[in-house]
Amino acid sequence: MKSLKYLFCIFLLIACKSNKEPDNLLPEDAMTQLLVDLHLLEAKVNVKSISNTDSSQFVFEHFKADVFKKNQTDTATFRKSYNYYVGKQETFIKIYKQVVLSIKEIDSLERENEKAKNQLEMYLKSQKERRSVKDFRKQEYQKHKSYMDRQYIYPYY
Repeated sequence: MKSLKYLFCIFLLIACKSNKEPDNLLPEDAMTQLLVDLHLLEAKVNVKSISNTDSSQFVFEHFKADVFKKNQTDTATFRKSYNYYVGKQETFIKIYKQVVLSIKEIDSLERENEKAKNQLEMYLKSQKERRSVKDFRKQEYQKHKSYMDRQYIYPYY
């Protein structure tokens, strides 16, 4: 019974360890941006629907290194920061709410961009059609004019 109390106390001390801030902790905004980039990368890899899971994991890991380079950090710093923020639940929830908002904003901007691109393509297509009709009319006018010019210059030809 006595050893059970000691075992319980040791377990309690281990479970209540402090969530000490790591030396190279990523700030909340940098962590948010890094998570946004990682989730977007993951979505792009999933959309490409690479049939082999190992291949998709390889592609993800390859581009994940680029994401870390872009955000000027490394995997170890990310993991330490991630584990720290997981221990700080309110902060972690706040970070992920910002991640979700950022991804939604990017998605809406991409949809608007796609819509604008489609509208531009439709406009250019209509302009091309108008131009071809205009060119056709111009050619017909030139043919008609040259015919009429010949008729007036040499009426009794």
